[in-house]
Amino acid sequence: MRVTYIAAALVATLLAPAVASSEGFSTYRAFDRWDSSSPLQDGEDMNERDQVVGSIGVVINRRSVDRGFRWTPDTQKVEMAKDFPGGARATWLTAINDRGTAVGTGTINVDGNPFIRRPLMLLPNGRRVSMAHLGEPSEHSVAVDVNNAGVAIGFVGRLEYLASYAVRWNPDGSVERLDVPPEVRRINDRGDIAGYWFNGQSYLREADGTFHTFSMFSLSHLGEDGTVAGANESRAVLWTPQGGLEYLPSLPTRPGAGCYARSVNRHGQVVGTCNTEINSWAVIWQRIGGEWAIEDLARLVKDDAIAGYAWATKINDAGHILVGAAGAGEVLHPIILIPTRY
Repeated sequence: MRVTYIAAALVATLLAPAVASSEGFSTYRAFDRWDSSSPLQDGEDMNERDQVVGSIGVVINRRSVDRGFRWTPDTQKVEMAKDFPGGARATWLTAINDRGTAVGTGTINVDGNPFIRRPLMLLPNGRRVSMAHLGEPSEHSVAVDVNNAGVAIGFVGRLEYLASYAVRWNPDGSVERLDVPPEVRRINDRGDIAGYWFNGQSYLREADGTFHTFSMFSLSHLGEDGTVAGANESRAVLWTPQGGLEYLPSLPTRPGAGCYARSVNRHGQVVGTCNTEINSWAVIWQRIGGEWAIEDLARLVKDDAIAGYAWATKINDAGHILVGAAGAGEVLHPIILIPTRY
């Protein structure tokens, strides 16, 4: 079933869920966007309450610094990820669960190196937590995801983006090493964990210990049913324990663009991005008549809400879509797309 959407920016008043249309895609219209002093804002994740986390560029002492944020729609409140114990300077929030707990990473100074990364947690009540570090003081520690039980996962490595081993933070604050390949990326509420190697292979370890490997160069989604979404050889791809690997179609209007599936909801709708070296388009896939169809989300918006550079990062079970950043030139803003009637 195809639906229509309304585009809403981070400070917009959200509409109540509406009935989906049974025929085709309709157009979109945009509400006011979240305007800040920063030209660059990046929405990384969104939960079932439409809370959004990401990062924004700020200026501190005449220097540009990334700062994580959490936006809560029912209070129209934007919380900045700052003032953590340990004095993290730059911060990034990358995942949020349905309770509003967000995790990410900040930089601290260790032995004269001001760029050592440590895991951070922003609790629903606003409390800032510097999470436990399992490695050596000079090693980086990064939190990448958190499930609704409050279990977070991430990795430790000597290089900030190269994992040496995977770790799990438990709700009591303790941290332990995981017996899975180091590039861990997602955990669901069942306790399944997904990640990848750098050899074009990804994996899913189910909570009961069952281990699967499959061809996927990178992944960004793990559903409660074990569905994994990502990309392989510049093509968007899904993998399930029951059906194996399935490639999604590319945009026919953008020949040569590589595509990446970023998120899947329980209705089977998929969002992601198709991009070239100079541009990027937010897209949606869904089954029409038993076959996968793809649509450029920008084509469904009446105004220029997501015209120009855009990518989609999350779709929740209400069908709300987070376009992580959209805009023209150097001015990018997160946008939320909300289903609406014709």
